[in-house]
Amino acid sequence: MKRDEREEFEKDIIEECFTFPSIKNCESESKYDRKCKGVTIDVYDVLLAFDVKNPALQHLIKKALCIGIRGHKTKEQDLKDILDSSKRAIELEK
Repeated sequence: MKRDEREEFEKDIIEECFTFPSIKNCESESKYDRKCKGVTIDVYDVLLAFDVKNPALQHLIKKALCIGIRGHKTKEQDLKDILDSSKRAIELEK
């Protein structure tokens, strides 16, 4: 896939897939499932699609996609956890 095609694909994914409804309006019982182009996907499908291998980065992405809607942490705490995960991801890349 050419770079501009990939960028356009990623832009489409972000615009169409990750404009999340509030969790109260989500059709699925899982807070991680989302409808995208007629298919139900979850954050783990996205991680596989983008070949994210670093576990700390996977954790960061999961938190970032579902910030404040997982039910047990505030948005502020999720943001702090994202920073911690980012630092750990950098350590693991060394």
